[in-house]
Amino acid sequence: MELSEVLKEITPCDREKPYVFISYSNKDKEVVWRDVLALQRRGYNIWLDEKNLDKTNSTWHDDALEAIEDLDCRLLLFYVSRHSLTSWNCYRELKQTQDEKTIACHEEGALPFVVVEAERIEDLIAYKSTIFRQLRDDISLTKEEKTSRMLTLDAIIKDFFHNNNHRVRIHPQNEANRKMDYYEELISICPPDTRLLEVDTAQIANDTPETRWQERKQWPVLKDFGISDSVFFKSMLSRTMLRSIQQDVFGIPNAKRDEITEISFLDALEVAPPSAVVDVSESKDKRILAWVDGTHLYLAGQGGVQANPNCCGLFAFFTQLKQIHFNGKFDTSNVTNMSWMFYRCGSLRELDVSCFNTANVTDLYGMFSECSSLTALDLSRFDTDHVVSMSCMFDKCSSLTQLDISHFHLAHVRWTFHMFHGCPHLDGKKLIQKE
Repeated sequence: MELSEVLKEITPCDREKPYVFISYSNKDKEVVWRDVLALQRRGYNIWLDEKNLDKTNSTWHDDALEAIEDLDCRLLLFYVSRHSLTSWNCYRELKQTQDEKTIACHEEGALPFVVVEAERIEDLIAYKSTIFRQLRDDISLTKEEKTSRMLTLDAIIKDFFHNNNHRVRIHPQNEANRKMDYYEELISICPPDTRLLEVDTAQIANDTPETRWQERKQWPVLKDFGISDSVFFKSMLSRTMLRSIQQDVFGIPNAKRDEITEISFLDALEVAPPSAVVDVSESKDKRILAWVDGTHLYLAGQGGVQANPNCCGLFAFFTQLKQIHFNGKFDTSNVTNMSWMFYRCGSLRELDVSCFNTANVTDLYGMFSECSSLTALDLSRFDTDHVVSMSCMFDKCSSLTQLDISHFHLAHVRWTFHMFHGCPHLDGKKLIQKE
């Protein structure tokens, strides 16, 4: 179901009866609105700004704070993400749960709140550092904007999460946990009196985390920019073959790989692309657009971008690339070939690939080869059950000092030649053991 249709299905909260208040950043609405509809279908009374506020009114956010203070508000669900953690409005909503007026209207004191993940977060306190670095390096923000968001981030962590990291809950957007009974967990924390209706189970029979995951698979597919299929059979030739893509930036005129410093994946439904864009969708229906603004490359798909099965050399030769923002909008669940994917990205100092689903990948040959500035890589979530080739995977990653491959399964791996060649700070023999 398209997001616009989801919003149409959502009904306004009945403010005369107990309800659950939803606090979130509008940038996470893809996740939040679908959850709200799922809860309403299960009979719960849910307060959502898009259905309960007149945003043409300048006092709309004060109205939201009054809804938290209201004695019929029983719980606040806070959707945590890099966006909500730096939102002053979200901070005010969390703060309102502990306001004197709110406490006076609730028998047990402060209004309880529970955190739901809008994006996968291992440890919230550690995640703060990641967001801080992203803000610091974001050239699109003014110094004043950076300062404001950093102060908000610091305040939210200190005031609400420093000793409450256990409040963070897993979201099915985390591929490793997408089959969990997520909605039942949400229901278990919603106060019983906020459930107003008995529900016809037939209505929600197909409304499960797994079907939501399948909906996500309907994202448009990125065109095949790789150099070959089944590369692990030809990998000794790949360095030469890769040179065919050394300059081209997905067919964007006058754009060169060695000039791009930043890449961002976006939801095309949430942004307004410029007039000069290139259609990079596999189906050639303009559902994935690419453009360059200065030295920043953008890829925007309707809902997100599903990677092509062949991702060989997808980001290779972006030699000046300093940041890649996947933003939860890059689905790799159908990828089989990740060979040479980040080859010669020598300016990348950090790379978060924790969102990658590698369940179908067979080839990791040279994936991070010559990423000479990377100091740490967490690949603990990589599923390598079907991988055949890992040769040259970390070749000449000369600055790499921390590498987590603790969950690698090597039952089918046939080639590991030069896997850790040129990695003076790593002991390959201790890191990896043949099964």
